[in-house]
Amino acid sequence: MRARAPLALIALTALIAACDGGTTPDDTDTGSGTDTAGPPVLEDYINVTDEALISAGTCWTPGDAWIAQQVNVEASMSLPGTGLVADFESGSAVFGAFVEVFNNDDASGTADETGTTDQNGHVELTLPTCTPTSYRVSTADGETKNTYEAHQFYISDGSQHAGTEFNSVSRTTYQIIPSILGISPDPTRSIIAGTAFDCVENPIQNAQVVVKIDGQIADGVVIKYFVDEFPNRDQPATSPDGLWIAINVPPGLVTVEMYGVVGGGAPQRLGTTQLPSRADSINIANIYYGIDGGVKYPSECLVQQGF
Repeated sequence: MRARAPLALIALTALIAACDGGTTPDDTDTGSGTDTAGPPVLEDYINVTDEALISAGTCWTPGDAWIAQQVNVEASMSLPGTGLVADFESGSAVFGAFVEVFNNDDASGTADETGTTDQNGHVELTLPTCTPTSYRVSTADGETKNTYEAHQFYISDGSQHAGTEFNSVSRTTYQIIPSILGISPDPTRSIIAGTAFDCVENPIQNAQVVVKIDGQIADGVVIKYFVDEFPNRDQPATSPDGLWIAINVPPGLVTVEMYGVVGGGAPQRLGTTQLPSRADSINIANIYYGIDGGVKYPSECLVQQGF
């Protein structure tokens, strides 16, 4: 079903062999990469000292109330359009992918819109504009891991919604990425990944994240960061690509908090995102500077555009 999967496997396997001279993954890696005793605390994960590189920091100041977004309700409508399902690792189109869209931003129960991709990875869907949604991508053969993404928005492109891209994480990528990082994934838990963004949606460098459940730091979660859009064992915080990943997240409603140094001093909380963690799946949600919960409306959907 996915012709380029063997090529991705070869490339990823070569990178595994290159890591640490090809040593066996270290299954004892916990937390943010430092073994700890006792319940996890914030300092186990948040210790960045370099200034967070934020291109539009004037839109919000850490410590202030979270940014309030005044939504233009008249911008919301249901429009037809064509989406593309692309493989997360290779970028190639995925044929036969089943897409389910949930208009209440909660990918449970019955989907509001469904479709299956054609041989070019395209899927025809009617989607609500300026409404936060979640989606799930899967394939009948199991080659795509159940891939969820929360807090997605679609905007109008005249008479239809602008073409959107849905992520699809292959089973191979889901298994290999933890191996590269020296971690054994727990099938009773999930992987959560996303990007740290500033006000104008440029990636934030030198941010760190922590996963919480019911206000407490989740135990047994391993958090790592990427370099050039590829997972790296030794990266201490987000690199210029802004990507982070949390592995072995317990099922349930989780909050991922982003921290960074702004204006000197100790790291401060810069934003959060909230989403369900589902066992044996990949869950994607981005974090935005100054936004609580991860729901950031596009400028076109606000009463006062420009944020």
